[in-house]
Amino acid sequence: MRCLSLITLAITTLPYYVYSFCVYNQHTDGTAFFISEVDGYGSTSNKAFKKDRIRAGEKQCCNYSNKDCVIGQNANAIVRFYVHRFSGDNKSLDTFEITCPGGGALTLGGTGANPTTAVKWADGSDFPYAKNMDAKRIWAAKVNETRTLNDQKQNPDHGGSQNKTEGAL
Repeated sequence: MRCLSLITLAITTLPYYVYSFCVYNQHTDGTAFFISEVDGYGSTSNKAFKKDRIRAGEKQCCNYSNKDCVIGQNANAIVRFYVHRFSGDNKSLDTFEITCPGGGALTLGGTGANPTTAVKWADGSDFPYAKNMDAKRIWAAKVNETRTLNDQKQNPDHGGSQNKTEGAL
């Protein structure tokens, strides 16, 4: 019994660590957001973390040991997200990109008019995140780049076909 008590004490005194990145919506006015992982994912972009709507009070997580979520399955790898916020009545508020550690936490809160942002490392300490408010332009360029790459995959040019005429010298 004493051994069990010591084990319980040891477990409860371990430092708190997050084993996935989690995205929290703590808006107080019904603001929701779309979020998509655009860099730092582990496998392919079509398997990267993406959530259509995270409503106020909700959270979504993806364990960094999941090879689709974080490159190298590394809690300290930097993940970049595209975020589009919507008001409670579904009006577009803003769009931005933001970074977060693969084992960390991204919390968006406040109100649509006065948003707050907090990003933490896995151990709960503050992460010096980068936030880019010019994400619409970046996102549009990325979509066009993806379409171009997909077009090239679907219609590869294998050196061009040569028109040969029978009987030509």
